Amino acid sequence: MLKSIFFITVAFALVVVSAPNARAGVCFKYTKSGGGVTVGQVDLPAPNKCVTFALYEQVTNAPFTLLGAGTGSLCTSTNSPMVIFHYTYDACRPLGRESYFESGTCRLGLDRNGNLPSQFSRCRGTFLMGRPGQVGRVGNFANQDDLVMTKCDRDRKPGKAA
Repeated sequence: MLKSIFFITVAFALVVVSAPNARAGVCFKYTKSGGGVTVGQVDLPAPNKCVTFALYEQVTNAPFTLLGAGTGSLCTSTNSPMVIFHYTYDACRPLGRESYFESGTCRLGLDRNGNLPSQFSRCRGTFLMGRPGQVGRVGNFANQDDLVMTKCDRDRKPGKAA
C-alpha cells in the first residue's frame, strides 16, 4: 500500500514539474523606427491590474538586433481596451562599438474586445549610447503607431497565436 502511494505521488510530481508554462508569448516590435523583436512570457492582466515580466530579444537577421534583455510591466485600463507598457532594455551586443540602453512607456490600444494585436500605439522614452570610458549620448524619442504588440507562436514569430 505504501509503495503504491509513493509511486502515485512521484507520478503526480512529474506531471506537475513537466507541465508547460501557461503564459503565452507576447512580441513587441517597433515597426517603423527599427529594432529586433522583443518577447515576454506574459498574459494580459485583468482590468485595472498590472504584471511584471522579463523580456528577451529574439535572435533575427535584422540589422539592429542587439540580443538584449530587459524588464517590462503591463497595466490594463478599466474604461477602455488600453494597455500601458513600460520597459527597460539593455543591449548585449554592442551597436558598432557602443553600448545601448533604452527605457520607454507606451499606450497601446487593443481591439474593442481587448484582444491582440494592438491597434495603435503612442510611446515616449529615453536612450543612452556610448563607448566605454567616454561620455555617451543621451536622447529622447516619441513616436506614434510604431510599436506593435502581438501574440507569438511557439517559435516566437510575431502575428500568430500561441
